[in-house]
Amino acid sequence: MGTILSGGTLGRTTMDSYGPEFLFDGMPVGLFKAGAVPVSDGSYAYVPFRGPGDYKMQLRLRESGSARSYYIAKNQRIFFTVCACPQNGVLQLAAFQREEPGAL
Repeated sequence: MGTILSGGTLGRTTMDSYGPEFLFDGMPVGLFKAGAVPVSDGSYAYVPFRGPGDYKMQLRLRESGSARSYYIAKNQRIFFTVCACPQNGVLQLAAFQREEPGAL
């Protein structure tokens, strides 16, 4: 099991009960709930933003069965694959990969 990460959310101020903002194709999708900072496969609750990010991620998920997304923690991108959306506000995540430090 990986180390729990903490860190910035692209300069946005969020409540402590939320985890990092995550993105799809560079567009903000939403915030993970309950302070979750996903680092391993599993289901995670999130609050979707109204806008093209969540819409396009869901569209890609329906069309191809998965959508590659990421969040930023400690100046490092953490990539993951969205495998399913079993219910509104919940995502099944897998295939986590950290970008090499200094790549931002």
